[in-house]
Amino acid sequence: MLVYLISFITGAVVGYIGSKLFPGQGWGVIANTIVGAVGGYIGNAYLAPFFHSFENVYLENAVPAAIGGTMLLLVVMFAFNHDTGGD
Repeated sequence: MLVYLISFITGAVVGYIGSKLFPGQGWGVIANTIVGAVGGYIGNAYLAPFFHSFENVYLENAVPAAIGGTMLLLVVMFAFNHDTGGD
């Protein structure tokens, strides 16, 4: 249960920071936070086996969650960019 909590919180923080670093990208603060949390869960599910060398359980789960949250947030920001690039 702690693993899921760490991954969701880490992903949510990544989503929030991403929405503040790149305003106008993605769907807004709340949606980017949710996307980051989902990405944190996905990253932890697929990348956690590669990070078992950490002694700390928080780092073991937070690092893959941060990577997953960042990657999913970048995909959403680039896929749904609302910038028209016009005059």
